[in-house]
Amino acid sequence: MTQKLNKILVFLTVIAVVLTSAITTKPVHADDGITGGTPEPVVEETPPAETVAEIIEQLPEGTEIVVVSEDGVEPLASEEAAQIIIEGDPIWCPSSQATPTPGANGCTPSQTSFADLITVLQGPGYTGPGVIWVESGYNSTLDTSPIVFDGSVLTTLGDLEFRGGWSGTSGDAAIGASPSLDDSLSIINWTGNVTLNNLNIDAEDAEAGLYVQTAGNITLNNIVSNGNSLGYGAALDTCLFDGTQCAGTGNVVVNDSTFNNNTGGSGLGVDSGGTITLDNIQGDGNDAAGAELYNYDLQGAGGVDISDSDFDNNGDNGIWVESEGAITLTNTDATNNGFDGVDLINYEGAGNVSVTGGNFSDNDEAGLYIDSAGSVTLATVISNANRNGAVIFTDYGTGNVNVSGSLFNNNTWTGIEVTSNGDITLDNVDASNNSVGGAYLNALGGSGNIFVLNTIDINQFNGNGQYGLHAFANGNITVDNTTVDGGLLTDGGAWLKSFDGNVSVSDSLFTNNLDYGLLAVAAGTVDLVNVTATFNGGDGVAVYSIYSFACFGDDNILINVDSGVYTDNGGYGIYAYPGELGSLTLVNSPTFANNGLGDTFVETLSNPCPEPEPKPIPDGDGKEPNVIDVPEDGQSGPVEQDCELYSSTVFQLHSGTTVKVDCPFEGDSNVIDTPQDELPGRLPVGLTFADAVTVGLDSEGNPIPVLDDGLITLNFHIPEELMGKRLSILYWDPTAKDGQGDWIELPFEQFGGAYFPLYPDNADDGRLLCSGFNQSGDTVSVTVNFPGTFVLVAR
Repeated sequence: MTQKLNKILVFLTVIAVVLTSAITTKPVHADDGITGGTPEPVVEETPPAETVAEIIEQLPEGTEIVVVSEDGVEPLASEEAAQIIIEGDPIWCPSSQATPTPGANGCTPSQTSFADLITVLQGPGYTGPGVIWVESGYNSTLDTSPIVFDGSVLTTLGDLEFRGGWSGTSGDAAIGASPSLDDSLSIINWTGNVTLNNLNIDAEDAEAGLYVQTAGNITLNNIVSNGNSLGYGAALDTCLFDGTQCAGTGNVVVNDSTFNNNTGGSGLGVDSGGTITLDNIQGDGNDAAGAELYNYDLQGAGGVDISDSDFDNNGDNGIWVESEGAITLTNTDATNNGFDGVDLINYEGAGNVSVTGGNFSDNDEAGLYIDSAGSVTLATVISNANRNGAVIFTDYGTGNVNVSGSLFNNNTWTGIEVTSNGDITLDNVDASNNSVGGAYLNALGGSGNIFVLNTIDINQFNGNGQYGLHAFANGNITVDNTTVDGGLLTDGGAWLKSFDGNVSVSDSLFTNNLDYGLLAVAAGTVDLVNVTATFNGGDGVAVYSIYSFACFGDDNILINVDSGVYTDNGGYGIYAYPGELGSLTLVNSPTFANNGLGDTFVETLSNPCPEPEPKPIPDGDGKEPNVIDVPEDGQSGPVEQDCELYSSTVFQLHSGTTVKVDCPFEGDSNVIDTPQDELPGRLPVGLTFADAVTVGLDSEGNPIPVLDDGLITLNFHIPEELMGKRLSILYWDPTAKDGQGDWIELPFEQFGGAYFPLYPDNADDGRLLCSGFNQSGDTVSVTVNFPGTFVLVAR
């Protein structure tokens, strides 16, 4: 724009000189004074012309006028000169005017800055919906402060659209390169729809490079807002939260836009009173999240749809979504983020969650964290090399979970965890080489069934640390075309337990596990069809009734074995405990050979659960704990552990939270009630602080790396206002990220038990989670063997 502005100034200077010569009489001076007698009378000045055309009309006949451009002199009659004269920006035109015509057809004259345009728009004559045209070469240095379009000031305007990339030529609606703005752009207190097209925003010192607040819809097309050092790349608000719910109902649509490297916050933040739709979005390298999207607290139902986008290398989550409606991700990646790849939360709403395609690998915590009251569907996703591949909850509702054609490999803890009140189905899933478990499936909250089957290839749960597949349900469990190859690394192959239903396993392989290949427990029938269980350290297959396994529930089940291979196991080929009236039936000649204890064994004990004999009380049992009431200042001070007189030391905080340090640890304990502003690091986006405590274990109150003996149990009291929320416990690991420290979300307790080394790949670390996160009533607890800072948070 600067070059065009200079051309026009040169042209007007030429005209001014010509006019001055034409209409002003000057006296002629000699060296010694005025000559010619009485001076000529002064000619009265002609009022300045209002337009260039009027000025030209006043020129003497025969005067030649030229326009000087950067390419030289342009004749006035040329098309180039005409364009130079009329070019300028920005301008506002009525939406009904299809092409920009500065100063005509209801459009404002061209202005040199947005500030000037805003001033002009406050004048008379500009009303209703309009379009602001911004030239490709707009000179943003002329805006010396943030650009603010305030609806409480511009009260006559309606829907507002920005179109960047205008040529600057009157009548030309073609769009070229996007202009760049060095200052933040805000549209606030608006009531109509707001649309922005083709703008690059490089604000470095604003709470948001782009901020839009309106009761209407917001649409962004081809917007770039990168590198903001104080806050969001873009923040969009159609919710207009009134303290109880959204007062606005507008939708938000963002297409073909980029929000990268905003070091003061997240790339894109949206608080919508309606739906949110993102397509072809990039939100990479931001200090907080790539995108944080909210459309809850609504008057109606909202939803979120994200497609063909990527959110990588962000400090917190790649994507945080909290909605009351359906959430859909399609071909969207979220990798290498500092917390979860994506969090998709709508358990307080009614919508389903669907994720199709996409890579959610190499994140510090979960690749996918999903919590929904509806059903969850994952198809052809990749979520490898995270702490957990995928964590899915549908236990606040009745929705089903269906996962197909997906990979959950090489994760630090578990490949995929599902807790559901409905059915759980895995189809063509590979969850291998995870350090704790391959797949953990829990349908005990309702009457749901579990299906692990394959309609295309084969399910694989190979080479995992503690187990390949755990499946627990009140309904039936069906496993088909599945391989659990422990690679002489996995403790137990597959454990399937149906409390009220049947277990069916067909065309599947369980091999090279350190203990059992397959453990099946059921209230009804157990069918094994063409099952291969070989080279396991314990039994190839062990089958129990519920009662014979756990001393409650149904007894006397039928076990049917049809063909199959049961060879080279360290225990029995098949061990069966079907109850006194139950049975094991073999048909179609199953193969047995080289099993260490024999081919088959049917336990005939009539009462597997006799009254236990009293056990001797170990040293320390029967002692009371040493209870310490932490003062109101929140600091206990060092307390020496006395294992001769007490079983443990229990610290009681005013919040209701308790910390128990068990014997036989001997040393000094110190517990500090830790407010949020004293945490060692900022909490990740989307998490709500509930309570925090710091446990130190030396005389100075400092943490030590790990307890050689004894355990620490933290029991957090849930604040009343967070009851019903999904809760988690975070631990601050000061050694993470080369000593910079980082939050680690502690694992959820898994039915059947699982221990979680904090760093399974580092045998020298020694920190263990002996009992994962467990909620009971108004208390959540976790048991570990290491001290430090622990925080209760809500999603």
